Amino acid sequence: MTMQNLTMAGNTLMQMQAMQSASTKLQGRANVLKSELKTDKNPSENKKAQVEELENRAQDVMGQLMEQAQKTNEKLNQDSKDKNKKDEEDNVKLNQASQDKNKKDEEDKEEVLVKDSDHDSGYRYTNTGMAQAEPSSPLKIDVTV
Repeated sequence: MTMQNLTMAGNTLMQMQAMQSASTKLQGRANVLKSELKTDKNPSENKKAQVEELENRAQDVMGQLMEQAQKTNEKLNQDSKDKNKKDEEDNVKLNQASQDKNKKDEEDKEEVLVKDSDHDSGYRYTNTGMAQAEPSSPLKIDVTV
């Protein structure tokens, strides 16, 4: 999870907590009015309307809260998928670059071997692959007196 996603999730959580608190307060006020209506000898239509309005607002707030949670979840999931896709693409690129480098290293190694074999280095190679100094041309010593 990126820092941006973590921050977004934290902000959404704070918003959701505030919305839940508001919904709880609205529902609490509606419950108080319901209790008053039960004890009132003449329940007023105004209180009944207030109870209905408070309950509707509490439900609306909870609906918004659920919608916000769903949007945040979808956003985080999409960002996670996007990051995984980018990581996979980066891995493919890195693997290709590594393969290209290995291929170039092999080609360079072969080129060096070819150059060494073309060049008379003064060495000959035994059947075991070991380098052995090749004798130089015989020394000619003029011993005339």
